[in-house]
Amino acid sequence: MLERIRRETEDVGQAAEAKVKAMIEWLDEENEIYQENKTLVDKIRQLAAQDSYLGYIEAKDIATSLISRYHLIQKTVRINLLRQIASQDNHLRRYEIYWREYPLKGFFRTVGPLLHETRQKLNYAATLAKSDQANAFKQARRMAEETASGLKEMVTIAGRMTFLENVINVLRSFGKYLLIAEVIAFVIAAFVIPIGSSAITHLYPDLNWAVFENIEQYHKHAFGIGSVAGFLVAIVLTLRDTPRS
Repeated sequence: MLERIRRETEDVGQAAEAKVKAMIEWLDEENEIYQENKTLVDKIRQLAAQDSYLGYIEAKDIATSLISRYHLIQKTVRINLLRQIASQDNHLRRYEIYWREYPLKGFFRTVGPLLHETRQKLNYAATLAKSDQANAFKQARRMAEETASGLKEMVTIAGRMTFLENVINVLRSFGKYLLIAEVIAFVIAAFVIPIGSSAITHLYPDLNWAVFENIEQYHKHAFGIGSVAGFLVAIVLTLRDTPRS
């Protein structure tokens, strides 16, 4: 009976050791689970070295558990990678939509190729991650890591893109308000005030209304004040419309 249990333990132990070695294809060597399983393989050897019935029984149980654990680990790491890829896909889609609608593409000519390359890697990773082959999984994990690097680069670029777009929008808003304010100031200075002054002078001839005796000097000062006022009004209105971060 001892000989039979010894042979069974050796067979199962060798199979378990092979599975643990194969885990390196699915886990990093520094991974805590991988290191724990390596320790269990050493324990199987120690128990078998006792050459006792109870030692073989315990070693066989541990080996059987390791074989089952291998398949569970394989399934778990594949699921985790697929979830990671799905999350990356969501982030990448947002950047792709943002880029399609971005009005200032000429300032960021590297974004299009970067998104295209990242999309190709991610699609390839998604296909490989569905395979049961360890080599395919390793390739998928590497592609997912490269995708993560591309997405990280896009975070920085997207920040610059948003900043530039905000600056352009602020300048456009300021220019619009400045033009409107200057036109209003011009109309008031050139027409409203002189016409109003003439009407007052006509109605009240005894009133000393000497402001417009030198019309050229008046226009010079009025337009200057109007320009400054229009500029300040444009700044205030632009600040009002600028989104607060």
